[in-house]
Amino acid sequence: MLEPQTYAQLALAMTLFSFGQVCIYGALNHGILRFFALAPRFGGYGAYRRYITSQLIRVSLLWTAAVLALAAFMQSLGQTGTAMLILMVLPYSVLNGGLSALIAYGNASRARRAVALHQGLDMRAHRCDPPAAIKKVLGIDVTQN
Repeated sequence: MLEPQTYAQLALAMTLFSFGQVCIYGALNHGILRFFALAPRFGGYGAYRRYITSQLIRVSLLWTAAVLALAAFMQSLGQTGTAMLILMVLPYSVLNGGLSALIAYGNASRARRAVALHQGLDMRAHRCDPPAAIKKVLGIDVTQN
């Protein structure tokens, strides 16, 4: 059984990650899928890949700035543990967002082998169990059910 404050911190970390994946990277992935068919008319696939890469970098920097601002705000309130927890979510969120963009591009281009490889990487990333790592930092016994 988690204490209310510990559960609130865990819920904040998971909510922050989910928000980034759905609202930030999800919109980019939808655009990647939607506009792939138009790429030949507007400069070809090379130009499209360069544009997607620049947008992925831009979105990642925007997301990083937002998360850093939230962590700084929590730190200013004296919530150092919560600020550190927020910062722990950031690398996993950015890396998973980039991987999901690769998967979206592979799906759009029908590159089944590349998609299978990227989805395998995605499964391995989820196997490392970030929630367990967060629970460990919070001091929650990860062996209990």
